[in-house]
Amino acid sequence: MITQAQQKALVSSVRNLQEAAKTARARRRAQAYGAYTNLIKANPELGIAYADRALTLLAMKRYSEAVADCNKAISLRKDSSDVYNRRAAAYTQLKKYDLALADYTKIINMNPASAAAYRDRAVCYLRKGDKKNSKRDIDMAKKAMSGKISGTNQQQKTSFLAVKGGNIVDLSSVPIEKFDEIIKKDPVHKPVYLLHRAATNLLQGKAQKALDDVDQVLKLSDADLNKGGCPSRDKVQQLRITALNKLGRHFDVISESTNLLKSHPGDEQTRLILAMSNFESGKFKEASVEAAKIKNNPKLAQGAMILKAKADAKLKRKPK
Repeated sequence: MITQAQQKALVSSVRNLQEAAKTARARRRAQAYGAYTNLIKANPELGIAYADRALTLLAMKRYSEAVADCNKAISLRKDSSDVYNRRAAAYTQLKKYDLALADYTKIINMNPASAAAYRDRAVCYLRKGDKKNSKRDIDMAKKAMSGKISGTNQQQKTSFLAVKGGNIVDLSSVPIEKFDEIIKKDPVHKPVYLLHRAATNLLQGKAQKALDDVDQVLKLSDADLNKGGCPSRDKVQQLRITALNKLGRHFDVISESTNLLKSHPGDEQTRLILAMSNFESGKFKEASVEAAKIKNNPKLAQGAMILKAKADAKLKRKPK
């Protein structure tokens, strides 16, 4: 059973991680670096802390240390495209262009529609003196921006923090085949394990299995849901909406995302999914309107801009 002290430690670590990120966004880099370092000392297996400290180190122009933190994050299976992008940026500054190119290629393999990855790889090729491949990647970036390149279903790994063996761990480092065994050994944290298994199943294209796990969690009371660092109910609902979207249940997506946005109007991830489902349902005007509202998150805004352009094009061709 989780002790009160462990629960407090988990809550404290989550708050420290959030505070460190907030400090980094405010460009108080030395303070952010210290906050991440203290968090890592207390939780040395927390991959997300290394990944985020690497971003701060990049801003401080401490490129070799940024590479080391990215390597540690990847070794802890916190190997999202963001981590590879940070390591590639550090390699580029260190003039290790072949290593940078390899990381940008990994990002493109994860998401062939990433215009930013093509653009950054083009810069790297140019610095290496390879104008031919640089021009090719610039052309690919333009195609990605125009929506002419299809992306993949791969998403960023979500971090779920919990107490395990007396330590705070990031559950995204747990292989999916271990979940049944882990749940039996640690039933207190079953909700958060189910959520991470759901996120992992989504990455593997197993949307129905993901939905089944999410629905189990949503049946719990708020008190049970909050145990062991489980995300809030609205975040769980967001994961359900994502699974419904992958299953093509667009009517359900439109209904549930509309309800969620009434209480969380700033949730741009849910708004983008709503816009996508409106588009797939032939509601191009609604898709355009919702996509136009997405402005704060740069990555989501880029996808929303492409979706809006597609919806507007459909509206122009639609018979009056």
